[in-house]
Amino acid sequence: QSERLGLRFVAVTRWILTLDMAMVGVMLFAGKSLLGVLGSEFTAGAGALLLLTVAMVLQGVVAPAEPVLIMGGHPGLNLANNLLWLGALFASSLALIPPFGILGAAAAALLAMVCSSTVRLAAIYRIHRIHPFRASQLRPLASAGLAGAAAWGASLLVPPSAWTRVLAVGIFLAVYLLSLACLGVDPEDRAVGSRMLGRWRRRSPGAVDSPLSS
Repeated sequence: QSERLGLRFVAVTRWILTLDMAMVGVMLFAGKSLLGVLGSEFTAGAGALLLLTVAMVLQGVVAPAEPVLIMGGHPGLNLANNLLWLGALFASSLALIPPFGILGAAAAALLAMVCSSTVRLAAIYRIHRIHPFRASQLRPLASAGLAGAAAWGASLLVPPSAWTRVLAVGIFLAVYLLSLACLGVDPEDRAVGSRMLGRWRRRSPGAVDSPLSS
């Protein structure tokens, strides 16, 4: 049971990480432009937006641990972890916001998320002897690194502008998807995809059997 739970934990974490790394790339190369839609004075928060994006990625990756603890009969650990997160956020905000402003606030959120995520993963491992870290998790990370390098290199070849950032995002997403395809699909992901495709086909109108065919 624990082995199957561990495989599902790893698979869900990998799916979330794969989607979130694409979001990180968009925020890295187009965050300033997205904030500029609200007004030129908001573009100064691009660094804070990137830190918050990383914090949300971390939260998303560790999110499957919460229902695992609940199903394992340890909801109190989730409550304690949320209180730890709140305390860490309060303490780090007091320390970082006065000297660094909005960037300090984003860094405080990231530090609090790192603290609570580490404790939650440690609790999962202690109780169930499972963790989300496998070699397959390196695929989205390696793909994002390669895509980021390609987008950054391309952006150096053209004058800085809003279109340059759009170009960088397009290159990042294209190289990211291509790298994921070249690195291959995990067997667990392929099996889940096949089951989802089968369910979609059964639910589609064309898949309904005619009474005359029986």
